[in-house]
Amino acid sequence: MTAAFSELAARKDCQNIYLLISLQYDTIRKPLPDPIWWLAGCAPALSLFCLGFVERLLELSENQASNGKEMVANETADCCTG
Repeated sequence: MTAAFSELAARKDCQNIYLLISLQYDTIRKPLPDPIWWLAGCAPALSLFCLGFVERLLELSENQASNGKEMVANETADCCTG
């Protein structure tokens, strides 16, 4: 999944990144959080969010690969704040 996000980010295809995020939420049968819905109406904010989201997702994925294991929620949170 990260490959799809990475490819879209390389093309700066924010609309399809947003769509892919939406599809991931649909897959787990959860609604998009309200702040993400609100971004849909503001193209500059949506672009910043989508590109930043992918950047952080790929960073977390690389950290996971280098650690050789999947991080649990508290490890991910610690990684984000440290």
